[in-house]
Amino acid sequence: LIDALVPPVDETDDEALEVDCKLAKITITADKWPNEIAWSISDQITGKEVVSGSDLQSGATAEWEHCLLEQEGCFVFTIFDSSGDGICCEHGDGSYVLEYDGKHIKEGGAFYDFESTEFACAEDETQEKIPSS
Repeated sequence: LIDALVPPVDETDDEALEVDCKLAKITITADKWPNEIAWSISDQITGKEVVSGSDLQSGATAEWEHCLLEQEGCFVFTIFDSSGDGICCEHGDGSYVLEYDGKHIKEGGAFYDFESTEFACAEDETQEKIPSS
């Protein structure tokens, strides 16, 4: 009788998530002012934030991994520096790397207030490929 009150588990949803999931990996080495650094991944169409992070230690490297569902579409990674001086060069040896589905997408550190990169955008299948000469 008690078993009848427990709703059944829908295993197909978990299986679908595993199939459609691609891993985004963000690696950030903080500069001398880690409390100024934050990052986010947003849906490019809606602007809705999917995941974000901060909490860095001076000079330390931190990694975040997040599973992004393919049907969510095109994404925008943005790294922020609240003082507007980026995370490298004159202010320490900070840097960042964005990877998606095992591929290197972007790296950097020299920017001002923020730097944004679109990724995981589907190519327009109707667009003709121009052959190289």
